[in-house]
Amino acid sequence: MGYNTSSLKLVTNMPLNNLKIINFRNILNTELTLNNEINVVLGSNGQGKTSLLESIFFLINGKSDKTNDLNEIKNINRSNLYVEGIFNHSKQINKCSIFLENGKKKVQINGKKVKSAEELKKLGNVVLFNKNFIDSIEGSNKPRRESFDRIISSYNTKFKNELKELKGFLSRKGHILRTSKDEKLINFIDEKIIELSLVVSKKRANWLKNHVNIINKLSAASSEEYKYSLKYETNCNSKDVIISNLNLAKNKERLSCKPLIGAHKDIFTFINNGKDILKLGSEGEKKTLGIMIKIAEIIISSKILNKDTIFLIDEIMSFLDKKRLKFFLQLLKRSKVQSIITSNEKLILQNFTNCSIFGIKNGVCKKIS
Repeated sequence: MGYNTSSLKLVTNMPLNNLKIINFRNILNTELTLNNEINVVLGSNGQGKTSLLESIFFLINGKSDKTNDLNEIKNINRSNLYVEGIFNHSKQINKCSIFLENGKKKVQINGKKVKSAEELKKLGNVVLFNKNFIDSIEGSNKPRRESFDRIISSYNTKFKNELKELKGFLSRKGHILRTSKDEKLINFIDEKIIELSLVVSKKRANWLKNHVNIINKLSAASSEEYKYSLKYETNCNSKDVIISNLNLAKNKERLSCKPLIGAHKDIFTFINNGKDILKLGSEGEKKTLGIMIKIAEIIISSKILNKDTIFLIDEIMSFLDKKRLKFFLQLLKRSKVQSIITSNEKLILQNFTNCSIFGIKNGVCKKIS
């Protein structure tokens, strides 16, 4: 999972030209024509801004970023849901649609049935930046690890499948520890946990190291002169180490009825000038790191992995101060990636000279200028 980071200049890519949304949460019927670069959606809280971004995420991933229950994203007073997008690639135009009725989902690209999420992902990728992400990296290690696992999984299907398999064995082991405590079965499952943990931990650490390298290139080219390093702690350095740790943890696992050894316990943080930013850094330093992480993800997606990318930014003014907002928007404008930004404050428009502006009220979104 190494990358060539010699050039960090991004290219304009896959614009979502048209978006049609019917019965998606509180959005009953809306159709938009979007700009290739910056699109700003203005509206008060509860009018449908976040739902609009969620519908785009749903269109490209085949699932919501908030729930696995499809009935939750359908308007409660309607029996069906429909989201459609027209994507303008360099050499072709693709129409993607998702229809949901009675809990059954039908996905099509150019009128042909799509059988898997992987086919859908060929359209491109969505990068989502919101307060939840900032909270996840500032909080305890588990949400931080899960947040990065989601990022890695969106680009690396093999990692996604290995992580899913590991979680399955960890769940089975937890169940056995709570019930039969069958030693033979636990030993069999431990073999699988060892095998998968070695792979998952190594891939996660390599991805994070590359992410940090890109962040430092961004920092060197900006006014924010931070140089980060990754501190990664794991009990999965080698097969012998995991076996030894499993033997030492046997009694604790039986008492707690939880698997305590594996890649699900990896700990990592970001260091700057010897300081753990996520533990000891100021709120501003943490938010700057969050910005860098997301812009670096855009670079990985768009330039390094050559994936068509859309950047979704939700209520940016609600969690970035004036200084951090200016820094983020400078990086955003340089990226040349199609972006959809939501805000309940018109002041955000002062940061752009050329963008499409939309207003949303009661789930109806219309272009203003």
